[in-house]
Amino acid sequence: MSVNVLLADDEKGFVDALDRRLTKRGYTVQQVNSGKAAVGILADDSSVDVVVLDVRMPEPNGLDTLHLIKTKYPAVEVIMLSAHGTPLCTMESIRWGAFKFLTKPVELDELVKTIDEAAKVGRFHRQKINAKELQMDQA
Repeated sequence: MSVNVLLADDEKGFVDALDRRLTKRGYTVQQVNSGKAAVGILADDSSVDVVVLDVRMPEPNGLDTLHLIKTKYPAVEVIMLSAHGTPLCTMESIRWGAFKFLTKPVELDELVKTIDEAAKVGRFHRQKINAKELQMDQA
């Protein structure tokens, strides 16, 4: 089963290179350059499994975008990625529901492994949410 990844980062060259490398490995990839665009994609496309989200982006920033995503789409796993991460930023990301915080430059194998793990967890969360909704419908 293919994993659908949304790359949200305002560094066009980085995102294009990452898109090509992930696509070669069989991932379905979409890319956006702002937090607002990332949330917009999630509103329109329920097939996104994992968001790879930069911390420093145009409004809203990565942390605020993470909070919006986890509030509206709790089964979508988010991997935070930044060259500017601080321990406080890392802790805030995890507290707000990030699957993991990775530092740029990231090794592709590490990112791929993290994406796969996040996709498995996200699918499990979707199954739990669907089961709860089914129980509520039957009640």
